[in-house]
Amino acid sequence: MSRTPSVAALSLLPLLLGVAAAHAADAQAGKAEFQKVCSQCHDASDWKGKSESQLAEMIGNVNSGKAKHPKKLGLTDAQVADLAAWVSSSS
Repeated sequence: MSRTPSVAALSLLPLLLGVAAAHAADAQAGKAEFQKVCSQCHDASDWKGKSESQLAEMIGNVNSGKAKHPKKLGLTDAQVADLAAWVSSSS
């Protein structure tokens, strides 16, 4: 019986890791999205020194309307993660 709780705990591990673990960010997809949505006004070096998590939060805030931005982005959570992965790796 002592093994049952540990097996149950291990089965919950994916839930504990959160949604970010469900989608491994794809930097190449982020590059394509950046070129399509962001590059008209921004260069990746605009965020030099920002971590992937900082960028994901910032882009997420713009996407949700929490941060001011001249145009509505309409990105999915996966696209936000992809953009953050590419920008952080290229700046």
